[in-house]
Amino acid sequence: MSFEQEFAKKLLSARTAITELKYFSDPVLHEPCADTTVADGVAIGEKLQDVLKRYRAATGVGRGLAAPQIGISRRVFVTYVGDEFRTFINPRITNSFDAKNRYRELCMSAEGVWGDIERSAVIELTWTDEHSAKHTELFETFMARLIQHEYDHLEGIACIDKAIPGTIEP
Repeated sequence: MSFEQEFAKKLLSARTAITELKYFSDPVLHEPCADTTVADGVAIGEKLQDVLKRYRAATGVGRGLAAPQIGISRRVFVTYVGDEFRTFINPRITNSFDAKNRYRELCMSAEGVWGDIERSAVIELTWTDEHSAKHTELFETFMARLIQHEYDHLEGIACIDKAIPGTIEP
């Protein structure tokens, strides 16, 4: 079995097992999200972490998940990097720098479709954490890309919407 066939099988298994996930055709993925309270953000973050853990167990992939991907139109996403979850409540990209990079991205909501996307190599993000602390931080390279991907979900933008023409593949 080829890598693509094996991965497609895992995605189908995840889709049946993880019913909370919304897919590209769902309108919730194409609408900007509203801000939320910290208390609700914490609860949403916990649910996102649970879904992401189950998705990773089923597929072996997944570094982030945003609230609209589980049908909740609120400004919350989580990341999972270095065996650690981080919750971002009401995030805002406050600065995007000129340097760009291009990378092939896959999204849980795109059902196995991926494409090349150009993004800022460095961004500045402000957000509130689960302890009500406000943060402003610069993110570079992989983390900048991951955060921009999840942030786009909060803006109602799917990665496939940003894919460079001619690079989308099933």
